[in-house]
Amino acid sequence: MPSQLPPSPGGRRALKTYLRQRKDHGREDNLKPERSGDGELTMTDQIGSDRPALITQAANAFTVRHRMHSRSVAALMTSLSHDPSSIRLNDSFNAGIEEVRRNRLFVGDAPPLLQSTKGVTSQPTARKPVQVRQRTRFNLATSMWAGRAATGNSRDYYDTPSSLKKVFEPEWSLACRARQGFIQKLIVKAGQPEWQSGADDNGNGIDDEVDQVGSVLLEHSRIIWAAYDYYACSGISATNSTSIDAEHEIHNVCFNGFLMFVRDAKLASGECPTRTLELIFSQVDAHDESLEKEDRHNRGRMLNRQEWLQCLVRIALERYVRPKKIADISDAIQVLCHEDLRGRLPVQAIQDSNHFRAQCCYTEQMELVIQRHRNTLQALYGRYSDLADGSKDVVVLDPTNMMSVGEWMAMLSHLGLFESGQCTKFEGKLVFSWSRLRAVVDGSDRSVMRARNLFFHDFVEAMIRLSTLCALPTDDDLAETGAEDAGVYLIALAVHAPSQFRSFIQERRGDLTKRPRQAAWRSVHHLLTYVARLVEMNSSGTKDMSISAERATQFMMRRASGRDLVLDGSGSRPATAINISMGDSSMESTFANALRTVRERTLASLAKVPAFARLAPYQLTQLLDRMEYAPFEAGEHVFEQGDSGFTLYAVLSGTAKVVRLDEQTGEQKTLAILGEGDCFGELALLRHEARFATVKATSKLRTLSITRQSFESIIGSLEDAFKEQTAGYAAAPSQSHLLNHSQSAPALT
Repeated sequence: MPSQLPPSPGGRRALKTYLRQRKDHGREDNLKPERSGDGELTMTDQIGSDRPALITQAANAFTVRHRMHSRSVAALMTSLSHDPSSIRLNDSFNAGIEEVRRNRLFVGDAPPLLQSTKGVTSQPTARKPVQVRQRTRFNLATSMWAGRAATGNSRDYYDTPSSLKKVFEPEWSLACRARQGFIQKLIVKAGQPEWQSGADDNGNGIDDEVDQVGSVLLEHSRIIWAAYDYYACSGISATNSTSIDAEHEIHNVCFNGFLMFVRDAKLASGECPTRTLELIFSQVDAHDESLEKEDRHNRGRMLNRQEWLQCLVRIALERYVRPKKIADISDAIQVLCHEDLRGRLPVQAIQDSNHFRAQCCYTEQMELVIQRHRNTLQALYGRYSDLADGSKDVVVLDPTNMMSVGEWMAMLSHLGLFESGQCTKFEGKLVFSWSRLRAVVDGSDRSVMRARNLFFHDFVEAMIRLSTLCALPTDDDLAETGAEDAGVYLIALAVHAPSQFRSFIQERRGDLTKRPRQAAWRSVHHLLTYVARLVEMNSSGTKDMSISAERATQFMMRRASGRDLVLDGSGSRPATAINISMGDSSMESTFANALRTVRERTLASLAKVPAFARLAPYQLTQLLDRMEYAPFEAGEHVFEQGDSGFTLYAVLSGTAKVVRLDEQTGEQKTLAILGEGDCFGELALLRHEARFATVKATSKLRTLSITRQSFESIIGSLEDAFKEQTAGYAAAPSQSHLLNHSQSAPALT
């Protein structure tokens, strides 16, 4: 404060006195907290110009701090709703709540209104804080995904606990009523001695032991349905043919799929041999007249969802209760789900689609890409959703405005993805299955159709998943070869260097359970440009890289008639449509050299990162193979302060600045300038916190990112790797304080 101010008797005391004075004048309501448009508490601005400048400044600072803390807690709350068992998320959430609780309106010096003005010739002028215009953050409710919550199966963007409960309850009710309540009788009979038959303490008309079993199954419903979907896609119920006319059954578990489940979970044992498990399948699958009307879409020689639940209960009985390994049936099912399913099934069989949606679909960058290619996506979805006569769906439950699995598989086949090796039929079915939000099936045709088909937003998610699986070039690959886009690159590679094309696919194909090789929003952009090129070359019209419904129809009709996919310009489009600058050498060697050059250059840039400098060449190669390539244009945000942090980044080229919003003044401060060889984002991983600051590209920025799990599986402890860096901020600020850092200081992100 300026020297002419008299000594302050205490900021808090002065503020309380001032508020008491206003209350005496009947104006206490003017400082009541209000809710802003986004639901956050702010300080009202009803007080007139007589409010002291210091109180105004303190109220503004309080609002800034509260808004930042509450947004961080809201983001963590959303993450916890999808993974409530996460220790890291719970710890971060509790810490965030503590920050909100500790936030106070604080005035450092006495307000001028309460100071004695005797002998003072001029009023002090408080320093006006720099007003930072906050950009609008990405919001799902106003994005292209908003329609998913409005019309989708779960009325949300995710499979929420409440939606899973709604899916489970009718299925469990059917399972309990099947065969005049046979499964209920088994549960009651297998109950502990103290349980009395017919005990119904809660008065719901169902035996309490049956209720307990249902509660355990509901607790594990996410993994139960994940396993069901996986083995429904795994079994082959009709033919081993690779033809598109093969049966695409993904809605029920056939006998082969059930045996795969038994094998993967290692359920067969001396007390519970394979023949017993096969008998369970046969008995549960047998025709049940008591549910003939309610469960009329149930197919013979296959398990639907309520029969899957019956099988799990009976397997737990045979595996644990009858051999007297576990006395209580509820405990037996708990062990079956936790140890046998979660502990032994393949990663793909227990995956959670919500993780992919949060990390790859619901981002600002993805929103921009999808909007750019929206016409192409809508044209493909609209045309192939009306292909019921061209597919071989098992049950005729295929509305013309939704996409069935047969129509999805037909589209992938028409694009040549199966033939080229970009995708297998099994992977194609998994992508379809994982992209659906779970739906309640009440037995009606409408509920079954909604559960079995893709809405438009589900289709968009499926295309994003597909893009992370396919072998696609990076921006560096395109720049090295001079290719205009990924479509030009892949078509030229397939036509002029087929051997290198096959090698490229083998080396670059992704894995549905691992992070993609490049950022998902770049992958889907490259895939859709490839799709647009294919459709353009196999239809007539203007070359504009935006597929219309008419062109999609031409393409579909051409491929459905059995005509080959044109890649070399011999069709309706001239060969000059694909032009790539490759020099005078052969295409095979030129592509190989270009790929090798890009990889060597990337490895050299990665070796400049201090944390990786001591790695052996083979470790550096392993690290690169697990990292995700992500380029950003100048002005784009890599991440923002308060975002959840899952990865750390290494800068290959370009520059970025690290900025943080000062909680006390509302000012933005630049903490560091990043360049080639710098690493950032490690603080969020080390501390399991939200991002401490915002990182914004100031030029064209090329980065590689990696998760903590992948990093430590190759290099070892993250703390050890960043020991020198973390020593520089041993007393680094928490979420509620800010220290000044020079540009050479570590970037706290």
